[in-house]
Amino acid sequence: MHQDCTTIMGEHSMKKITWTIKNFSSLQREKLCSDPFVAGLGTSMLGPVHRQNEQKWFGEESPRWGRVSMFPLNEIHAKESGYLVNGEFKIVAEIEMELVSRLLERHPEIASDIRTKNPNLRMGYMSLLLSLIETLRQSPHKLSKTDLAEADAALGSLTNAGFKLDWLEKKLDEMAEKEEKEEAGEARVREIEEDLKDLNQKCSDLEAQLEKQKLELSAAKAPISFDDAF
Repeated sequence: MHQDCTTIMGEHSMKKITWTIKNFSSLQREKLCSDPFVAGLGTSMLGPVHRQNEQKWFGEESPRWGRVSMFPLNEIHAKESGYLVNGEFKIVAEIEMELVSRLLERHPEIASDIRTKNPNLRMGYMSLLLSLIETLRQSPHKLSKTDLAEADAALGSLTNAGFKLDWLEKKLDEMAEKEEKEEAGEARVREIEEDLKDLNQKCSDLEAQLEKQKLELSAAKAPISFDDAF
C-alpha cells in the first residue's frame, strides 16, 4: 500500500493523506494496514462517479479501528462504480489541522469534562463543534434567525455533553446582536431611501414651479407693447 501526504492551503490548513492500493482485485488478504499515524480525521473512498465519506476518531482508545461496513465489496468491484481505476483503489483522509490545533492551544480545557468515552460520539461532537465555529465565522448577513437558532441548539448540545464553551457562547451572543443591528440598520436604510425619494420628488416639483414662476416674472418685467395701438 502506497501512502502519500499532501498539505492543502485554504481558509484553514488541511492535510490530505492518500493510500493507493495496487492490484486491488487480485488481493487475497482480508486486512490491509497503513503506516501508523494518529489523527482526528474524515476518510473518503474516491472514484470518478462517487465519493463516499465517513468520519471517525483515531487514537490510543481505538488504535486498530477499521471500517468494514462503509459499502459492500461488490460495489467497489462494479465497473460502473468508478472506484477502481487501472486496478488501483484510493482511500483519502483529510485532516483539519490548523483550526483544531489553534482551538486546543487557546482552550486546552475545552473537552476535559466530556461525559462520553465513546470515540465515535466524541468525534461526532468535535465535528459539530467545528461546524458551529465555521458557521459563526461567516458574515452576519449570510446567517438567518433560523441559522442562529440552530447554532444555539448545537451549542446547548455540546455544553450538555460536557464541553466548556463559555467563550463560544459569547461569540454567538455577539453574532446575534450584530444580526439584530444589521436587520435594524437595513430597515432604517430603506426608510431613509423612501424619505429621500419623496424629497427628490418634492424637489422636482419645486424646480418645475420655480421655472414657471421665472417665466411669469420675466413676462411681468417686459415693457408694454404698443404695436396694436398705432
